[in-house]
Amino acid sequence: MLSLERAIDRFAPAAFLALAFAWALVVGSNLLQVSSWILGDLAYHRGVAGTMQGVAWQGEGPYVGLLTYYGGLFPLILGRLAAVTGQSFDTTLSVSSWGLALLWPAACWWLGRRVWPEQPLAVTLFVLLATTAAPFTNRGPVWVDSPLASAQNAFPTYPRDLALVLLVVAVGCVMSASRRGRVGGTGLALGATILLHLQIALLAAWILAAWTVFLAVRRRDRWPLVELFGSGLIAAAVSAWWWIPRVAATIASGGLLLGGYPGNPPLRVGVDNVFMVFGIVAVLAILGLAVRLARRPLPGRLTLFVVWFATSLPLIAVDRLVGGSDIVSERRVWLLASLPLTALAASTAATIAARLRPLALVAFVGGIIVLPSVPGTIATARLVRDAWEPGRAGGRIFDAAAWDPIFADLNRRVQADGRHVVVSYDAYETWIWSFSGAQVPSLWLPGPFKLGFDPARLTGMGQLDRLAAQEAAFDAGRPGICELAVSSGAGSIVLDVEEGAIGTYDESPALPYRVDPRARGDATIERVIRPGETYIDRGGYDVLRLAPGTRWQPSFRSTTARFLAIEFVVPDLPAGALVQTAPSGSIETGTSSTTFGSGLAPGWARIVVPIAGVDDRLNILARNSLDLLRVTAFEPLPDVAVGITTGPVRLDAAAFCGG
Repeated sequence: MLSLERAIDRFAPAAFLALAFAWALVVGSNLLQVSSWILGDLAYHRGVAGTMQGVAWQGEGPYVGLLTYYGGLFPLILGRLAAVTGQSFDTTLSVSSWGLALLWPAACWWLGRRVWPEQPLAVTLFVLLATTAAPFTNRGPVWVDSPLASAQNAFPTYPRDLALVLLVVAVGCVMSASRRGRVGGTGLALGATILLHLQIALLAAWILAAWTVFLAVRRRDRWPLVELFGSGLIAAAVSAWWWIPRVAATIASGGLLLGGYPGNPPLRVGVDNVFMVFGIVAVLAILGLAVRLARRPLPGRLTLFVVWFATSLPLIAVDRLVGGSDIVSERRVWLLASLPLTALAASTAATIAARLRPLALVAFVGGIIVLPSVPGTIATARLVRDAWEPGRAGGRIFDAAAWDPIFADLNRRVQADGRHVVVSYDAYETWIWSFSGAQVPSLWLPGPFKLGFDPARLTGMGQLDRLAAQEAAFDAGRPGICELAVSSGAGSIVLDVEEGAIGTYDESPALPYRVDPRARGDATIERVIRPGETYIDRGGYDVLRLAPGTRWQPSFRSTTARFLAIEFVVPDLPAGALVQTAPSGSIETGTSSTTFGSGLAPGWARIVVPIAGVDDRLNILARNSLDLLRVTAFEPLPDVAVGITTGPVRLDAAAFCGG
């Protein structure tokens, strides 16, 4: 009968490997979470997947004919899977993420066996670190903001996560003893990476090229370069169906159009935060570096990882010199560089473990490797759990129960018709495309939504022209909406209903002050338009801020409007205050004044006021600082059957417009 220590010594590698897979499953599924309202980058991928469910299998952006710069396997496979199963994209992604999370430890195990042959404990320690490592506390960057590859395996799966798996596979192929594996395997893995995440593929190509040049110089042999060329040809051939149309679109556009919201300051890693950012990986890696500097051996084939890390440093320097870039950002470079750091940390851990008795080994793995990652992992789980509240998008609240059937209906029309175009309010069009794949004539571009290519050159109409057409349509009411529907080939119109009246006039006060995506930057985020009016771009939405005492008047006019809805943002309140006590503003009609905004909690707010038309006497007066999101006027249309009293409704464009 085995003693406890002998049992631990014999079964420890298998037990640690099982722990890593269990950890990946729990964190990668976030306790089997299913999300139905996923935002961020995945909101963009969902819209692309929707277009792929129709005739645009290459993927299109929000406009008909605008090839998406980002597409490939992720939205194509998930979109088709959602169509086949009859489930939403979000549900399909949620459930798929549970199983896809296991690919990461499996790939790390496969690579580890090549790095530490005949050393199962070192292999399992590498897998365990690569799977569980996290920042020490929740004050460090977690989840998508973390530069640790292990942190990316949290729910849900992103294209980046699968690209990292393929990068590990590519590195394993490079270390193969077989030329077929080095050339064919590396080429296939790199080609698949291109189809998932071009930015990571470019960094992977840089790493592999650096390693190949190192080998060629050290061995004084040209064959590594020949093998790299062969891998490159295979990668180019495998991904040709994706990159050839995009190269053509880039040439036609005169370059890429990737300008988005500048966002948070770029991550910078230094001596002050390296331990906070990389957690136990930094501790063990620096300890291992000290061992190597003392000319003591560490187990494993680590030379490739040394070259990998060394060639990452110039890219970090480049990013710092240019002040933050998109393709070669420091956070993304560290994301890839965290893998050689993890390999060095695993070798250090294996060296320590070899000198420990079995019970001490368990204590070391549990207390030094796994336990320090618990706070950051719990913080990630909570962040993911609270990241997307159903109905919240673009700074406003949607009634998910009312909108989900509309999104599903539009998605069915995309699948049935191949394409389906929808005319709606500026406030809705972004999310209509994202949740259904139905395309729109114009939209606001939140941070993750990038056009990629110039819509003026690919579709004949630029972004600012589209915004102007949108504004003009809803300033003109029903005739303008129908004119836009005809010119854009829309099959559906989605409008709001308020006590039976239909919102045919609508205005986003900030819309006229948006800039071309090329010009979007720090200087455009907040700027004074005129005395008392300031445009503010908040990434997910934008507002027109009115200073106290400033009056604002909608552009539209209507003698038949019977209700006016105003959406605005209640500012954060002083500590201890639950609601705003002073009114935000007033609606002045010339004969009466209605105040609004008191008694509201911070965040999105909407009020509806009865009116008798909209003319030159109607003004909105800011009593305090007032951030306007949207103003809508509703008029009775007896000839239009909506079937509801209040809420959003999808209308057939031909029926609404009289044929």
